[in-house]
Amino acid sequence: MTRRVWPLLPPVGRSGKAAVIHDWLCDEQPHSVDHRMAADIFNEAMAVLGEPAWSRAIMVWTVKWFGPKFRAGA
Repeated sequence: MTRRVWPLLPPVGRSGKAAVIHDWLCDEQPHSVDHRMAADIFNEAMAVLGEPAWSRAIMVWTVKWFGPKFRAGA
């Protein structure tokens, strides 16, 4: 998640664990998934960890629009 929203939704706690997965997917080379799938996996991980739907929606929207853009295999 981009640092701009950390004051409102800090990347710690339940969402922080899911953010580690998302960040790993963004950093691995070559990428096994594209940026949209990484955001969807982030959303699913937060749901499993019990993050409320409203905060998941904000965080997923944020990473889809402001996070790194990449293609699978790139």
